[in-house]
Amino acid sequence: MKLYSYVLRLDTGFAPNPFFGYITLACCKHPIRKTASPADWVAGTASSPNSTKLIYAMRVDEVLDFSEYFRDTRFRSKKPEYTGNKMMNMCGDNIYEPVPDGSFRQLRSMHCEGDIAKDLKGRNVLIGEQFYYFGKNAVELPESLHGIIKKRQGYKCNIPDYLIQEFLEFLSQYKPGINGNPTSWPETEGREIESCRPPRKCR
Repeated sequence: MKLYSYVLRLDTGFAPNPFFGYITLACCKHPIRKTASPADWVAGTASSPNSTKLIYAMRVDEVLDFSEYFRDTRFRSKKPEYTGNKMMNMCGDNIYEPVPDGSFRQLRSMHCEGDIAKDLKGRNVLIGEQFYYFGKNAVELPESLHGIIKKRQGYKCNIPDYLIQEFLEFLSQYKPGINGNPTSWPETEGREIESCRPPRKCR
């Protein structure tokens, strides 16, 4: 079992997507998605000046490729939907539809064409049924767990077993599931995707 830790600079409800009973990591962090296996854990911490706060942690329960994820009826609700007024529908991450020539069509979503190559480079979608998502209510990690934190770009996975066990014991005091809205959401949900879109241009 490994623990992958990284800085989650933009917490929008898209990557990871904690809604509809599963937490999923389908876009961004392609090196983690490419290598993580079932029973591993993934943790996202906040950026400076809140770098010791935990935004989410998920156990990897399944690893699917993009075609499997798109066709799996369990994840139909994670396809972006813009006709309602729920931001959780707008932030869907099930955005890559397989087409007959073996490529993928990107659905309207929080990502744009400039993100396709990097998203698909990860090959996999990580699925978690056991997770702790704090979002705006990010929790402070005790000093003894600061060793799991990746302070710069990239990710960290060379974390010793004893520290992983301490981290899991720390999580056990909290209620599994969603414990707060995504950090970047406004206090009142709006109808427009721009209200939860990362403030950047395509890479």
